[in-house]
Amino acid sequence: MIENNPDRSYSSIILPILLVSSSIVLVHDPSKPPPILWKLPGGGVDLFDGNDPEKTAIRELVEETGLEITKDDQLTHILEENMGAYDRHLFVALIGLEEPVLKKMGDEGEIISTFDFSKFEAMVDFLPPHRKLLKLQNVKEKIRACVEDFLSA
Repeated sequence: MIENNPDRSYSSIILPILLVSSSIVLVHDPSKPPPILWKLPGGGVDLFDGNDPEKTAIRELVEETGLEITKDDQLTHILEENMGAYDRHLFVALIGLEEPVLKKMGDEGEIISTFDFSKFEAMVDFLPPHRKLLKLQNVKEKIRACVEDFLSA
């Protein structure tokens, strides 16, 4: 369990990587005001998460995409950032070697789609703070290491 300050709010975002297709899963919410941008699944703490960023990430992944982390998959916490009023946690979910079934729509109406992992940074309709986060060199290195470790196990 990740240590989280109970006096601070936090959010968790998760980068789901589908290894079988070398793709990532992104969502967008058409109920939000334009421009409608693709983003990583994620959200804020919920009463049932017990102040645990990992539980928040897992819950948000299921709610927004239908993906569940199984014993054959890997979930790794790779970054915690102080965002001023709250802390943001980034997780990587490596979803195994079989193509999972995605929901047609998230629990709150999110549209769900997969994108080529090697091309998502160039997407013009990808939420800029999420793009910036994933372009950080230390984050890229941690993602690469997670994938290499998972595939070599």
